[in-house]
Amino acid sequence: LLQVLCIKPDDSGIFFTSACTRSDGCLMVVNGGSNKIVVFDCGGQLIQANFGNRIMNKRFKEPSLITETPNKRIVVFDRATNQLKKLSFEEDFIATFDIGLPSYSLTTNNYGHLVMAHQKGKQGRLVTIRDSDNGFVIHSVEIKPEPTTVPETPFYAAYRPLTCQIVTLCQSTCQLAIRNIYGEKDMAMGKHGFVVGHMDSPSSLCIDSKGQVIVADTKNDRILRYKCDKSGSCEVLISDIRRPLCVRLDKFDQLIVITAHSILIFFMI
Repeated sequence: LLQVLCIKPDDSGIFFTSACTRSDGCLMVVNGGSNKIVVFDCGGQLIQANFGNRIMNKRFKEPSLITETPNKRIVVFDRATNQLKKLSFEEDFIATFDIGLPSYSLTTNNYGHLVMAHQKGKQGRLVTIRDSDNGFVIHSVEIKPEPTTVPETPFYAAYRPLTCQIVTLCQSTCQLAIRNIYGEKDMAMGKHGFVVGHMDSPSSLCIDSKGQVIVADTKNDRILRYKCDKSGSCEVLISDIRRPLCVRLDKFDQLIVITAHSILIFFMI
């Protein structure tokens, strides 16, 4: 990996939670400290401090997740209302989709659909694949709770296009699971611990072009990459990174790593 950018705003109110790189190269980041969405240019300069919340027209109460769809639309999950809200790059409001469930992850798959992971409490978890134009559910997968799963703990999901599988990550069990379209496990990796391949409070995942899974191993202060083949091998991609909270791969083959107070961008060599 080659680090190409580091953004560390001098602001005590910063608490970054999610990010995406737009197709024009700008970086959009959710600041959970102020419940605002900030926009940086490709050089890391702040160009918008409150995207989408024009005066007298506040569109987000508590934005927590963000992604871009193929038709150059920004989709934001508002955890205060459990709604998805879609806007253009110019901040023009387009649509609102009611989800009705808490959501911990929001990504876009290679078909342009939205992939979301939802918490259903003691009833388990739900992964939905949604049409990005109208929010309708195209496919949903029920994930039954494991005996060791702590209810109401974060749960993350992504789509693995090479094999048409769903990848899930449970923070309480520290387990990464590769699942078929019915939610059944094809493979499981990881558990609580420090050695390579184990995790401590993982908080995000993304899929690279080879189908490998990149995980923010938060309390172990590192980024892991799982090969997800029969060997189940894992490597430390980045070490000594203080409390990574979010990982994203963008269309420019860059890895975005979000910590509470900084944004790091690496080029995948």
